[in-house]
Amino acid sequence: MPPGMVNWSPLTALPRLLLISPTDYRSAVQKGVASLLADFDEGGFFDRVLIAFPLARTSCQEWVSPTVLVEDMGTDWMPFEGRWRWLRRAASPFHIVRAVLRMVGAVRRDGYQIVRATDPCFSGMFGWLTARLSGVPLCVSIHADFDKRHALSGASAGATVFGSRRLAKLIEGFVMRRAQLVLPIRESLTPYALTLGVKPERIRVIPHGTDLTAFVTPS
Repeated sequence: MPPGMVNWSPLTALPRLLLISPTDYRSAVQKGVASLLADFDEGGFFDRVLIAFPLARTSCQEWVSPTVLVEDMGTDWMPFEGRWRWLRRAASPFHIVRAVLRMVGAVRRDGYQIVRATDPCFSGMFGWLTARLSGVPLCVSIHADFDKRHALSGASAGATVFGSRRLAKLIEGFVMRRAQLVLPIRESLTPYALTLGVKPERIRVIPHGTDLTAFVTPS
C-alpha cells in the first residue's frame, strides 16, 4: 500500500471523501444526470461525501442523498462577476484561494480523510493544495489520454491551461507524482501516468462499472 494511505477495515469507522470536479452541479441538473452523484458514496463504503465544484460560475449547496452533499463554489461572490471578463480572470487567484480554504475548512470541520480529484490538472491542483494543507491523502483519477485529446481537438478538448498544452501537462505531472494513488479507468491509460513520472506501485486501475441488470433480467 502506498505511504500515506489509510488501511480501512470493517472494524474501523467508515471513511469520508472529499471529491473535487472541474464541472458544476447545475450543469449536471440540466443534463439530467445529477442523481448519479449520489453513487459516489460507493454503496455505503463512505460515511459521507462532499462533491466540490470550485470552478462553477454560481454558488449552491444541495444534498443529493442522505450521505452526499454537492457544492458549487461559484465566482458570483465577486462584486464585478459577470461584467468584465478580463477583471474576473485577473481576480481568479483570489477565487482559487477562497475555494481551497473552504475545502480545507470542510476537511477539518467534517472529518474528510481522503481527497480525490477527478482529473489531474484542473481539479488536481485544487486537490493537491487541499490535501497538502489538510494533511490527508490525495488520489487522482485519469479518465482520458489528454495528449491524444489535444491532438484530436486542440484547445477545445479541455486539455490546456491558457491555451497551452505544455503548461497543463506540467501541472498534471506535478500533481500525479505527489498523489498517494493514481486511478486510471482502464489499463491503456497506465502508460500515460508512467510517462509523467508516477511510480508503478501508486497506480491502481479502477474500471468504470455498468449495471446491466435491466438488460439481463426480465421485467
